[in-house]
Amino acid sequence: MSKYGKKNVGEEDRKVRYGVAGALALAGLAVKGKGAKVGLLGAAAGIGATAYAGSCPIYSFLGVNSAA
Repeated sequence: MSKYGKKNVGEEDRKVRYGVAGALALAGLAVKGKGAKVGLLGAAAGIGATAYAGSCPIYSFLGVNSAA
C-alpha cells in the first residue's frame, strides 16, 4: 500500500485523468468568473492528484478498481 492509500487507478485511467485535469485547468485559466475559475482549477487539482497518487477515494467507496 502506498502512502496515498490502496492503488485503485490503473495506467490507462491515470492517462485519462491527467488529460481531463489539463483540460479543466486550461478552461479554468480561460474563464472570466472567479467562482467558475476556482471551481475548475479545484476540480483539475483533485483529478490530477488522484492520477498522481494512483488512488481515488470515490473508487474506494464504490469498490471500483481499474488497476486490477
